[in-house]
Amino acid sequence: MPFPLNSREWVARQIWKSEQGKVFIAFESTDDKVDYGMSLRKVRGLVRGVYCIEQIADRRGENQSRVTIVQRIDAGGVIPTWVMDKKIPDALSVVQSAFTQKTQKTQKT
Repeated sequence: MPFPLNSREWVARQIWKSEQGKVFIAFESTDDKVDYGMSLRKVRGLVRGVYCIEQIADRRGENQSRVTIVQRIDAGGVIPTWVMDKKIPDALSVVQSAFTQKTQKTQKT
């Protein structure tokens, strides 16, 4: 987080499932302790949600992807809107990762 905000720590577990052309990614915060080897001043955030990524065909028959995201975030304090707008691409990186893995898997077969 930019100055003067404290850095946030997000510790969560994820479960991936793929079926019938859809990928589901469910995630939820855990209270696991993380040993960074030093003392860091971080605020622990909480998150819970699910991503659904599905392959669909557009009107021309070309493959497209539809992504549905439902999540609840508690950032552990007040964060200005402009900061959250800047951080959203980081949160969506899981979608790019899933797409890349699916593409690589498809190319191998």
